[in-house]
Amino acid sequence: MVDSLYRPEEVDQELRPVFEQLAQEFSANYQVWRRVEDFGRFVSAAVLSPSSRVAVIVPLRTGLRSRSSLLTPSEIKKIREHLLSNSTNDLQL
Repeated sequence: MVDSLYRPEEVDQELRPVFEQLAQEFSANYQVWRRVEDFGRFVSAAVLSPSSRVAVIVPLRTGLRSRSSLLTPSEIKKIREHLLSNSTNDLQL
């Protein structure tokens, strides 16, 4: 498993739009991370609050299936609400 801060040049073209969407929505106050597991078969994006160390994890590739759509407004709202809450647990969408 490899975790790294989001850098566009390190993300597959098919997944880049979701990472860009997260960066545009959240990078002013939060960090956007990339997690790669099992030689790239599993890829997730995470929005991390540096102060609370709480993250919201968005699975993007699971085996042969990749997310092909941007996040919906309700998913963005759910991410924002979780990061602003007093929760000490991570959330996986």
